[in-house]
Amino acid sequence: MFSDETVFWYKVILILGLYFIFSLFLNKKVREWLRVEKKSIFLFNYVNQLHKKVDRIIRIIFIICFILFAKIIIIEGHPFIYIITFLTVSELTKAFMEWKFATNKNDYKYTIYELSSWLLFLIVLFAANYYRLI
Repeated sequence: MFSDETVFWYKVILILGLYFIFSLFLNKKVREWLRVEKKSIFLFNYVNQLHKKVDRIIRIIFIICFILFAKIIIIEGHPFIYIITFLTVSELTKAFMEWKFATNKNDYKYTIYELSSWLLFLIVLFAANYYRLI
């Protein structure tokens, strides 16, 4: 009735949906436990001007590397690994700046928790796909 590719995408959408529902509930509880304010997902929440400058430098370096190594990254490699590396470096920089300069000292803990949960989810998703579990 459905092709293998269609079934795969239905499974991925189901897994993503379950993860986001579980994540919303767990993130709310962790924010309450750490007493951290909810921040907008779509805005850059810079701690100070130094954080803004460092984040822009990181983004420029990743864009330049992507342009220089686009063939290797896209055709011969895995672009997802490049994106995950960029997000990890960016979020770790954010956590460091929050640890060093933020008024609420629990902000960095929440940032590290959020990054860890995303990385764990992606690792499980890739492993499940690699071992043909989904």
